[in-house]
Amino acid sequence: MGVDLEELRYIAYAKYMARAPFEKQLRDRDNYLSKLIYDTYTIRNVLKGYILQRVVNRLSRSADIENGVEFKLWNIDTWIDSRELALYLNIKPSIYFTGFWNRKTRLYNKKDWDNANIGLMVEELNNVLSPITLTNISDRKLSRQLVLLCTVPAVNQPLNNLELRENPVFYSEEELMEQKEDKIRKVCSIS
Repeated sequence: MGVDLEELRYIAYAKYMARAPFEKQLRDRDNYLSKLIYDTYTIRNVLKGYILQRVVNRLSRSADIENGVEFKLWNIDTWIDSRELALYLNIKPSIYFTGFWNRKTRLYNKKDWDNANIGLMVEELNNVLSPITLTNISDRKLSRQLVLLCTVPAVNQPLNNLELRENPVFYSEEELMEQKEDKIRKVCSIS
């Protein structure tokens, strides 16, 4: 009554062969998710520069740079040429904002971004551009255009529920102009 080693090896080999395609699928899936993360971060960084340029342009047109500004960004997904960025995946830039379209459920699917532990592009941009916030105000029933509301908070507005200084400092007109120019220089040097 011994153990038949050849039969055990045959069973082990059959289990290995049954598992091999699944392991290959897992490796391919992990490779796909890492490429998705890389492409998302690449597009996010490019859009961050474009948005900061728009913020600087909008603030430079403002009479009082200290006040908060709200403006709309139209079709931000078309600002990117994916061929110039050398992305790994052949995914249209608009899909990074909405997710993949599922014809059966007629909804957008963002499972790939959830599996990669990253958000869609608006969430990623909000994380990077804080305290500037982007809000998707587009209505897909009316139009296919992507419209984002960009909100730049006022200087005297508390950020992230922080308290304002108890003793406010008052500046002369020249000091205010110098500070305004310094802020513009700083914002321009960011991009």
